[in-house]
Amino acid sequence: CRWYQLWTHFILLWAVYSSFFTPLEFAFFRGLPENLFLLDIAGQFAFLIDIVVRFFVAYRQPHSHCMVYSHSRIAIRLVLSTYSAYK
Repeated sequence: CRWYQLWTHFILLWAVYSSFFTPLEFAFFRGLPENLFLLDIAGQFAFLIDIVVRFFVAYRQPHSHCMVYSHSRIAIRLVLSTYSAYK
């Protein structure tokens, strides 16, 4: 779906922006100006929406190449991938 591809590119760009801006924010700024604060809140809201969107998107199993549509299996996969990222 074209909308999902656009959304994925938007989240990728936002993650790159956030990974550079957040350390600068903590290192050099004493509180954000209102415009940047609202932009930061909008970014956090976009990441929250991304979590919800990914919960409803099926994935392909790597070994059997079958599509998985079950919300419980998608949720387990998201939790496990999040857990392995923080290991």
